[in-house]
Amino acid sequence: MVGDDHGQPASHNVSRCSACGEAGEPIYNNLRDRRLSAPGTWGILRCRGCTLHWLNPRPDPEAMPELYANYYTHASEATEGVGGRTARLRDAVLAGSLGYSGRRPRSPAWRAAGRLAALVGPLRETVEMGVMGLRGPAAGRLLDVGCGSGRFLRKMQALGWDVEGVELDEEAVAIARHSGLTVHAGELRAGLLPDSSFDAITLNHVIEHVPSPRETLSLCARALRPGGRLVVATPNVEGWGHRRFGDKWFHLDVPRHLFLFGPETLRQCMVQAGLEVVHAGTASRSASLVWAARHGGGRGFRILSQGMILDRVAGMAYLGVEHLASRFDPGVAEELVVTATVHRESA
Repeated sequence: MVGDDHGQPASHNVSRCSACGEAGEPIYNNLRDRRLSAPGTWGILRCRGCTLHWLNPRPDPEAMPELYANYYTHASEATEGVGGRTARLRDAVLAGSLGYSGRRPRSPAWRAAGRLAALVGPLRETVEMGVMGLRGPAAGRLLDVGCGSGRFLRKMQALGWDVEGVELDEEAVAIARHSGLTVHAGELRAGLLPDSSFDAITLNHVIEHVPSPRETLSLCARALRPGGRLVVATPNVEGWGHRRFGDKWFHLDVPRHLFLFGPETLRQCMVQAGLEVVHAGTASRSASLVWAARHGGGRGFRILSQGMILDRVAGMAYLGVEHLASRFDPGVAEELVVTATVHRESA
């Protein structure tokens, strides 16, 4: 057990890989929270066997609220969303790329414009990841694990899905429920949801936060209907951003990211949880943020939101280069995006 009078939160050492049991080797030591300035110093270990990365020491459960103070899940509905031309462009791409028609009939010209816009790779990728790659038209019940204040759920509800969420952050749960959403408070646990009750389950940058990724994925597998889809997006520890920026890589996000995956370690984790991987890809949508945050952690959000023109242009150029490179080597992109279904014998 680690904890002292100098601000180190209660935590414990984890020296062996939870996936294969091999010992870990230190990659980084004495890291501090660059994003929210939570207390403590932390390290990252890499498994000598399967190359899974994990935070060491690991915060104890009672320390978590302090480490997540002012986290983005508190965002209210008033600070979210897109409108006007941006929304119309997004809807056109969704129609042209994934088959969502929206709530009003659209003209053939509008659909053609969507297919044309979808040819712009970074734009298509960003819009598709905005719905976690789920194809339209809407196909039943959707569960978002780690739904925050419900922004994604509201978007998917507007596209026709019957939505539900699970969220640990009580403040975010209150915001989501205030907007009329059904959201379960607390962690995903056995007995919380009926078996075989959802057609799609999404975990968007969630699996890296949970203390037992395999258990979380197993619970999702139980809640998924046969033939349904589980979509997981998480940082790619083997991508360009980590290779280039090292301990300044935005997605290390100590001490909140407990695990960091490469393509094979995530695939193996899903298989061990009783899932069948049907598609494994990557996305570069966060590359501009990774570039902007390379010197100052949370500064990346300010650069992208406050109109610092030169920095924004440079960040978008970095995104474009990474996206182009990922067409030839998918492993360079910032995020892993894996879709899985339930094994037939598990259904």
